[in-house]
Amino acid sequence: MGVQEEFGVLLDKYYDAFGDIYPLAVLSTDNIEKIIKHCLKENKDVYELGYLTLDDDVMY
Repeated sequence: MGVQEEFGVLLDKYYDAFGDIYPLAVLSTDNIEKIIKHCLKENKDVYELGYLTLDDDVMY
C-alpha cells in the first residue's frame, strides 16, 4: 500500500470513529498521520485532545 493509500485509510478511520471529517489544516501528511493515530488510540477527536479549537464566537 502506498503512502497516499495509507493516508486515505487513516482519514477513513477517523471519520468512522468520530463521524466527522478530519479538519485538514496546513500540516504535513506525517504530522496529520501522527495526530490521527493519537486520536484513534485515545478515542478522542482533535478538539478533545487540544490539537484544534473551535472559536466560541463562531456559529457552525
